[in-house]
Amino acid sequence: MNMITMGEEYAIHWLEPIVDEIIKRKQTPIVLSAGKTPSGHVHMGFMREIIIGDAIRRLLKKKRKKVNFRIFIDSYDAAKRFP
Repeated sequence: MNMITMGEEYAIHWLEPIVDEIIKRKQTPIVLSAGKTPSGHVHMGFMREIIIGDAIRRLLKKKRKKVNFRIFIDSYDAAKRFP
């Protein structure tokens, strides 16, 4: 698989077992969630959860599963700031 010419195919084959496990639970609709607290510095690392969640959502949609993906920001955080 060439990363440049793969078109609609994504290099996310490692997520297939996770998606299969989600499907085995037989929940309808499937609800995925990802979020961030406003404390601390914002950096690219916090996007990991959102990107992986979206990749799982795409695979589930491809398998014709009903899925909701919710992204939230939780402002209730005990850590007010970091040194």
